[in-house]
Amino acid sequence: MVYTNGHFICVEANIERISRDKTSKALSNSCLFTFVNVDTKLNRQPVPVAYPTNYGEDARYLMAHRSCQTLITAGQTI
Repeated sequence: MVYTNGHFICVEANIERISRDKTSKALSNSCLFTFVNVDTKLNRQPVPVAYPTNYGEDARYLMAHRSCQTLITAGQTI
C-alpha cells in the first residue's frame, strides 16, 4: 500500500523477471492499482491514512496521489 485517501487504497505491485537458474532478476513492470473500500452493501467506507517514512516511499506516495486525483477528477466529469 503506498497511498490512501478517504475510501481509496492505492497499491503498487512490482513484477520481476527471474532467470531460470534463479541467479539474476530484473524489474519487468510496475503497476499501480486503486481500490475502493466498501461494505457488504457497497457503501464506501473510510480507510486509515498512510504516510511515507522514507524518500522512496515518498516518491511512490506522490505518484499514487497524482494518479488517485486524476481518477477522482475523471469520475466527477462522468
